[in-house]
Amino acid sequence: MTAYSVPATWKGEDRMKTSTMRYRLFLGLIGLLLLLGSVSGSVWASGPSIGGQWEAKLSGVLDDDPVKLVGTSSLSIDLQHQTGPVAFDATLKIAGSMGDKDAFEFDMDTACLNYMARDYDIRFGKQRVSWGTAMGLNPTDVINPQDINDPLGDKLPVWALVGQYYLENNVELTGVYLPFFRPAIDAIPTKPQIPVYYPEEDGEWAVKIGALGMAGMDFSLMYFSGYERMPTVRMTARGMEGYYREVDTIGADFATSLGDVGLWLEAAHTTPKEGDAYTNWAIGSDYRLPNGLLVAGQYYHQETGKTQHDYLMFGLEKELAVIHRGKLGAVYDTDSGSFMVNPEVALSLADATELVLGGRYLDRKQGGLGMLPYSDKEIYAQVVTSF
Repeated sequence: MTAYSVPATWKGEDRMKTSTMRYRLFLGLIGLLLLLGSVSGSVWASGPSIGGQWEAKLSGVLDDDPVKLVGTSSLSIDLQHQTGPVAFDATLKIAGSMGDKDAFEFDMDTACLNYMARDYDIRFGKQRVSWGTAMGLNPTDVINPQDINDPLGDKLPVWALVGQYYLENNVELTGVYLPFFRPAIDAIPTKPQIPVYYPEEDGEWAVKIGALGMAGMDFSLMYFSGYERMPTVRMTARGMEGYYREVDTIGADFATSLGDVGLWLEAAHTTPKEGDAYTNWAIGSDYRLPNGLLVAGQYYHQETGKTQHDYLMFGLEKELAVIHRGKLGAVYDTDSGSFMVNPEVALSLADATELVLGGRYLDRKQGGLGMLPYSDKEIYAQVVTSF
């Protein structure tokens, strides 16, 4: 049986030490990159390439009376540099709430070293490893924890060592090692007083073999050995406690096209060391009409071992007057009858600037769509500038 450490909420000092160790390791690797650059004769004085994106969003939450206005802004700065076969890239993020001078947060979102050879790549650092072919929710995408504040958006980055070996016939073999465990949350949302215990052994690993364009199909098989990202509650001699179950997950994904119709299927079967096994799967299709309208739909079956949910996901997207675009997203919970509708229009103000106008309507029934933390009724305007 796996031993578990002290509660996550009691580990502030240890976690700070671990974080310091991670950054020292990263700085050491940056030094190695500089050394390799000097050996290869590269001229670092030319500087890295710098880009990024600035976003400002103003939302009106219609659930409240009077309407509550919420303003947020974020700045992402992307740094890249390559010297011979070695590349470095990092994304720095600054985010905050408008009107609150103390609410700004600075974070190194991702930071990686990448060594690129003819037949293989090796990548180490804080990164996202995206697996799967499904739309929005991917059963085999188990490396990174879900961002509970935006479940349909980017996942949280993790420290990982990733190696990819390229075989003949567009076949790729990928190996991933995670030296530090990172959960989606470290407390029980409905019962924050219950202590949550971290795994004592952090190391997790995964492998995947995939083929691209083989007989008109893309497919892959994967295996993951590690821990769930959400805590499970159990009763012990010490009382109620939360812990992260050790699991083995095997999965596969498949994508192809029949004429103008795209098809995909993805599934993952998870076996915990404690508790019942469960299977998550998704099947979907998309089609672009002659008028340019893209229509996509997906059925997603989600299990946790004790509960299960089935969702219908639907999306529309179309260019408007060449430089603008409109989108409509919808999710329907077949178990509770809850649904969400999210229309958006993106207007191009300049070559790299968009104004996004949208709204979101959530009708929750019997606790359905609990995975979506959004306000039930909201309208918003967002300016996005890339540089």
